[in-house]
Amino acid sequence: GNGSGYDAHYDNTSHRISTREDLRKLTAILYLTPRWRVEHGGQFRIHNPPPQCASSLLIEPEANTLLVFWSDKVLHSVLPSECPAGTTNHRYALAIWLNID
Repeated sequence: GNGSGYDAHYDNTSHRISTREDLRKLTAILYLTPRWRVEHGGQFRIHNPPPQCASSLLIEPEANTLLVFWSDKVLHSVLPSECPAGTTNHRYALAIWLNID
């Protein structure tokens, strides 16, 4: 809520900008937001979609939506999320990273 979001990033950047090894390989996000509406924001944007897509992809954080992607290959962001005053429509998500050894 209150306009919070995430700028464009990779979940695993060790091969790009860091000297520290990051073992995260796969990201899974389960959206849990009940009664989500477009005006609440919080959409997930993929900035480097597959070649068959002309522009970025926007995924709505509707309840029971599961999103799975490569942690080191998918540039993404989260649009600002709003929770109108007097409501309880917060954005809920469960994120899990699967590591490699």
